[in-house]
Formats: sequence, structure tokens, C-alpha cells
Amino acid sequence: AVSDSPTVMFVVYAAITVFPVFWVIKNESENAHLSIIVYCGLQFYYFAYNGMRQGAAMSLALVAVYYLNLNKSWRFLIWVLVASLLHRSALVVLLCWVIKKTKIRVDISWLPYIAAISVLGALFGKSLVMLVLRFFSRYAGYIGTTFADEGNWLHPFMFLSILAFLLWITPINDERVAFDLTLLGVGVVLYFISTSFQLMNRVTYYFIMPLIVLLPNAIETMSRNNRTVSKIIAYVAISVYHLLLIIRKCQGIIPYRFFWQ
Repeated sequence: AVSDSPTVMFVVYAAITVFPVFWVIKNESENAHLSIIVYCGLQFYYFAYNGMRQGAAMSLALVAVYYLNLNKSWRFLIWVLVASLLHRSALVVLLCWVIKKTKIRVDISWLPYIAAISVLGALFGKSLVMLVLRFFSRYAGYIGTTFADEGNWLHPFMFLSILAFLLWITPINDERVAFDLTLLGVGVVLYFISTSFQLMNRVTYYFIMPLIVLLPNAIETMSRNNRTVSKIIAYVAISVYHLLLIIRKCQGIIPYRFFWQ
């Protein structure tokens, strides 16, 4: 081993986890401040220091999606493979390439279908996931554990509301915006499946992380007055959500100890 120090391990994981996200924000976001608020406020950051290997893999997968949006398929594939070395779940991001090539794109007319599929996912998702897991012995051990319990309903409805808001306000005349909205739609469906099989929310993160850039950029396209109101709503909503996370002690690491404690 290079070092047996836990501090060195955390520093390395922190670099792998945070720098790729900030790099994508630097290159894509029209409002870096709000992007960082979304990244921290919607618990991507906190999850990364609980499920550490997957958190780092998610950040690298975000870079992969960035390159896929630029039609650089080989770079996308390389980053996905590197991410999968940290956590095999990152291979699910290959589905993004399929979505990109089939040119499936979500718009406002898709909302009723997404809602219907989400309801079906909530009702029958556990049976479907358990059936799939039986073919993968490595993950079949999750059956019968707390990971197979029911998930919460807050996240699915929250992200469905965000998707509806973005589809309503966003002029979809940019292929990259349309693609990110489609990924968010997939993430919403997976979140509803997670209400019957909690482990699925781990897969969901890969599809909703582009929201870090998507939401701020959508708000920045609005007229000045609407932009101001939307920013206030976003800050208040994220703050309330963050408070709920603290009250529920989500991820088991909130709040941190302050220097005077």
C-alpha cells in the first residue's frame, strides 16, 4: 500500500469525488454558485462520503455523460470503465449511450407517460428487481436485507416535480438539454421503483446528477423577474429539504460536529 493512513485515503477519495464535479460545473454551468448548492443540497455530496466508492464512481460517470453530450463516445466509454473500477454499478451509465443513439427525448407531452410508468414501477418494481437480481449472484445477497425494504416517497415526488418544472420552463432547442432531461426522466422512474425496493435509489443517482447543471442553466434562461423568483424558490426549497435531511439524520453523517463542540 502507498499509505496506511486513513487521512490519505479520505484525501484521495475526496479529490476523485469533488474535482470531477467541479470541473463539469466549470465547463457547463451558467450559475456555478447554484450548481454547488444543488450538488450539496440534494445530498449528492453527503452520499459521496457515506457510499464512498460509489460516490467517486458517480462523479467520474458525470464526466462520462459530459463527453457523451459532446458526442465523444470513446471518451465516454473510457470514463465509464474507469468509474466501474471503483464501483460496478457505474456500468449502468452505458444505458445513457443507448438513449443517446436511439434519440429518445422527453418533453412536456411525456409527463403523463412518465407518471404512469412510475406508478407501475412503484407497484411492481420489487418483483421485477428481485427477478433480475436472481441472475446476478453477486447482488442476490441483497434480497432479504434492509436494502430490499421500501424506500421513501419524498424523493420520487420531489424529483418528479423538478422534472415537470424544467419541462415547463425550458426551451428544448438544445440537444444536450433534451438529453439531460431524458436522463432525469429515467431517474424519476427509477426513484419510484425504489419506493418498493430501496436499493434502486443507488442506481438512480447516476441519472439525476446532471441536474447539478440542468436546473441552474434552465433558471438562467428565464426573464429577469422570473429568474429572481425561481432562484428564491430554489434556495428556499433546497434549504427546507436540507433541514429535513438533518432532522432525519440521513446518511448518518449530518450534522457534522462544529469546531466548538
